[in-house]
Amino acid sequence: MAQNQTDPKKPKKKPSLGKIFLICLCLAVLAFCLYKILPKAEEYHESAQTYKRIRKEAVVTPSPEPATSSAEPEQKPIIDWEQFKGTDVVAWLMLDDISYPVLQGKDNNEYLHALPDHTYNYGGSILLDSVNSKYFTDKNSIIYGHNMADGSMFGKFRSRYGNAQYKD
Repeated sequence: MAQNQTDPKKPKKKPSLGKIFLICLCLAVLAFCLYKILPKAEEYHESAQTYKRIRKEAVVTPSPEPATSSAEPEQKPIIDWEQFKGTDVVAWLMLDDISYPVLQGKDNNEYLHALPDHTYNYGGSILLDSVNSKYFTDKNSIIYGHNMADGSMFGKFRSRYGNAQYKD
């Protein structure tokens, strides 16, 4: 009969120095990754909460009026512009489930990594190019925004349109 079970009297083998080093190295890499990832995740959460609060305070969806015909008109959200007096908010971008204020600073770096209240956040804000008219009277107006990995901001375009391939 083959002896598959370990003998309780026999001492257990100690892990080799190489295995201990490899385990420590893996733990150090894991700790470093968490050190890098957790602050970004916290910033994503802070950004999401800030924009959720801004939408809650500024976007008003009117209550539906009694229908006079069989086809009900679509109730479009209304922006309470009084909320933004004295701020750099120049427009509101709404496209399906994308709903964000558009800011315009003195230069394009002002809101690149800042929320509307000027606090630093890697996700930044959606912004109108600083050389464009805030009244959108230019022939072309350029709006910038981040393609966020969590699907917020312009990250929603990735899930809709995938990695589009373009021909030259």
